[in-house]
Amino acid sequence: MNRHVIARSATKVGDEAISLEIATIPVWTLYLRAASEFLIRPLLPRVIIDKNQALQKVHDAGKKGEGLVIIFTHFSLRDAVETNLSIVYKDPVLRNREVINPLAYHQYNKILELIGKIYHGTFVPIVNNSTINKKGYGHLPKGKGLQEFITHSSNTLAKGGVVSLAVNATRSEKLDIDDPQKPIGYLIASLQAKGIKSYGLLLVSFAVKNAGNYTKKEVGGMNFGKTYIMNLANYYSVEELLNNSEISGKVGNIDKFVRLEIARLSPKEYLNQAVS
Repeated sequence: MNRHVIARSATKVGDEAISLEIATIPVWTLYLRAASEFLIRPLLPRVIIDKNQALQKVHDAGKKGEGLVIIFTHFSLRDAVETNLSIVYKDPVLRNREVINPLAYHQYNKILELIGKIYHGTFVPIVNNSTINKKGYGHLPKGKGLQEFITHSSNTLAKGGVVSLAVNATRSEKLDIDDPQKPIGYLIASLQAKGIKSYGLLLVSFAVKNAGNYTKKEVGGMNFGKTYIMNLANYYSVEELLNNSEISGKVGNIDKFVRLEIARLSPKEYLNQAVS
């Protein structure tokens, strides 16, 4: 069955009903996504901590047809898998939406391309610092693939879909709160320029139970059999985030604010500085 698009009356402004076009996925993919949580979970044990009822807020926003950006700490191959399994595929509303996953250019391969087709997700390879530092990739221009990611993200979020984004833009052994890169602010500014503002952001901190450190050697792989702790910091509509007193509408302030929110729930072994 091919991809289909449905129109829903999602909300009202005054007396005017707003009809949203929501891009959905083929039915067979929907069943596969639903089954994946049960088939894969025994190999990937996980605990979710959600003190602010962020998942309920995500679900409610999804029912209105709003898009979702998942911002997460990224130290292993498993992180993006968990955002899909534990947030997107588990939710009966989001399970039916398109997903965009950026990744480092050097990590993209035919297997991931096949997985993307099977699960109806799009992987967008981007040349980042990790790629440039890899032998054989130094000639590539930094940022290659970024505009493609913005285009995919804009189209997907406008139709109620999901985009994932690492808080430091790439996999890292420490959460760098003062990282000069501003991937979140850049994405939001790009979406503003395209007039897209009906979406929210879910802030996620990952940890591995009993991990002594977060080096690539220690926890950089899929971590089969190891218990993941998914701590949900909060959910904000983009309007709420921009209106926060610590941001005051300035997109340039967003990344540090988000990193601090996530850092407060992250293990000390993953932080590059103490936070209060």
